[in-house]
Amino acid sequence: MRAISEAAGWIRVRLREVAASDFARKVAETMATRVALLGIGLVTSVLIARSLGPAGRGLQATVAAITALGVQFGNLGLHSSNTYYVAKDKRLLPVLVGNSMLVGLGVGSIICLAVAAAIAVRPDISPLAPTLLALALAGVPIGLSYLLLQNLLLGVGEVRAYNTIELVMRIVMVLVLAVLIVGKRVSVEGVALVGLAVSAISGWWALARLRRHLNAKVTVALPILRQHLSYGVKAYFSALFAYTVLRADILMCKYILGAEPTGQYSIAASMADLVYMLPVVAGTIMFPRLSATADAADRWMKAKRAAKWMGVLLVGLALLAGLLAAPAVRLLYGDAFLPAVPAFLWLLPGIVALGVNAILMNYFASEGMPAVAVWSPALASLVNIGLNLWLLPQMGIQGAGVASSLAYCSMLMFSLAYLRSRQSRRDNA
Repeated sequence: MRAISEAAGWIRVRLREVAASDFARKVAETMATRVALLGIGLVTSVLIARSLGPAGRGLQATVAAITALGVQFGNLGLHSSNTYYVAKDKRLLPVLVGNSMLVGLGVGSIICLAVAAAIAVRPDISPLAPTLLALALAGVPIGLSYLLLQNLLLGVGEVRAYNTIELVMRIVMVLVLAVLIVGKRVSVEGVALVGLAVSAISGWWALARLRRHLNAKVTVALPILRQHLSYGVKAYFSALFAYTVLRADILMCKYILGAEPTGQYSIAASMADLVYMLPVVAGTIMFPRLSATADAADRWMKAKRAAKWMGVLLVGLALLAGLLAAPAVRLLYGDAFLPAVPAFLWLLPGIVALGVNAILMNYFASEGMPAVAVWSPALASLVNIGLNLWLLPQMGIQGAGVASSLAYCSMLMFSLAYLRSRQSRRDNA
């Protein structure tokens, strides 16, 4: 009994420490915002689908996908470098704001012109009519600028503003769409224009918030931009390979098993994403904090402590999710999607490992993006693809869960091996 009492007392002390932590508060606020955004996204999706019908919904999704791809390919990893460098030295903010606007509007416009030129030569390759394509491309420089400014907000510690802008503008978008629907004026072009306006206002709001932290006039500095690109490119490829690790299984399911099993597995992957949201949020908040920590030993201690706590939290969350998976799938999706449950259970050990590794990857990013931050997800991508080729024909979608889980665990093992090797080199130095 005494041991139980002491353990309970230790847990209460730790919980009070967490509750009093500014880091924990910001993680909780951001988690709550993400959950709210998921709900708002669901409402938005339903409104658009019901008002536009399947064909209109498909066109709207294509518009959104073209804009998202342009932003993804055009950011050059500078969203990560913005957070990293401004967290280390806030005096860089005026230059980083200027460089962000230059890249956002400049590179974004170049992407638009390149796509427009290609379609002018080959009109048959355009997936959209000219008006919709123009709206999709116009979203690239605006969305890219907003992304870069958003990450500067994180770097200067404006986490609440970061969350508020996202939440308020999504709510505004839903309200405007509702007005259009009630007034029977909704169209694909109208939805695209609303999205464009929301993105533009969000970027303006982020810029206005950053102005409070400016200590000098906004300016452009190309030498600093070139210097930061060396970090950004590594972050870019790290994110690209990480995305491949997370999404290769769904593409391979479609190729090997067909549409119906892929639909079932997509539910398992979506549930896994919900569990993985916690370490993603924690890593997002922790990255600028680690980058701002000058002492290397202190930086590692913070990351190690966060990784241990994340492992404990994710084990508990994974156990709860595993117990609730079957009734939740039956209630929300119906019996036809129950095959997603075993695949989800196979995914859970990997999600725990992936969550711990997410903390370590943010630590590596705060260390200047060593090579392990790129080659670790790259190797894990190869592991995932190879295992899926082997296991999908034998185990169906459960094989995809096993393959992904082993790939996620391998990425954590690569990170731990790198850390052990680095410590060994330091001990021998």
